[in-house]
Amino acid sequence: MSAERFVYKGHSIQGRTEFMPGPEPTHPERPDLVYASPYLPAAAFWLQPGRRNEDCKIGLDLNTGAVSIREQRPRGLEERFGGLSGSIYKFSADAFQALEGGWAGEVVSEHVCVPVEEIPVDDALEYLLVLERKGDVKILRFRAGHVG
Repeated sequence: MSAERFVYKGHSIQGRTEFMPGPEPTHPERPDLVYASPYLPAAAFWLQPGRRNEDCKIGLDLNTGAVSIREQRPRGLEERFGGLSGSIYKFSADAFQALEGGWAGEVVSEHVCVPVEEIPVDDALEYLLVLERKGDVKILRFRAGHVG
């Protein structure tokens, strides 16, 4: 018997009981789907829907599954996540699949999705720092002269 697999979706609104397929704010050309990630730290990165990568970028090591967040400018982490709250919603992975041509850290569902658990996040910055201390995400602070 295999262990149940889960995927995660960050959202700025707490208390959601279902997610309907809809547009992805940063990629309006994509079909209406429910977007999630098999990686909890990636869901924390997307607590604010529609936010682009000007402050920070997210990365995924395809060999290890390790998630990293790289600041794009000084204090980018604080500017993007400081004071940001919401929830990370946990779903059974059964209804989700990879999106052809999509990012490896993202999965989608064309069905209404009901979370099996809600993880409230009072401060996204502190939450990510806790995940970093646990070894679940690598945070790479801005370095002058680094392009990335």
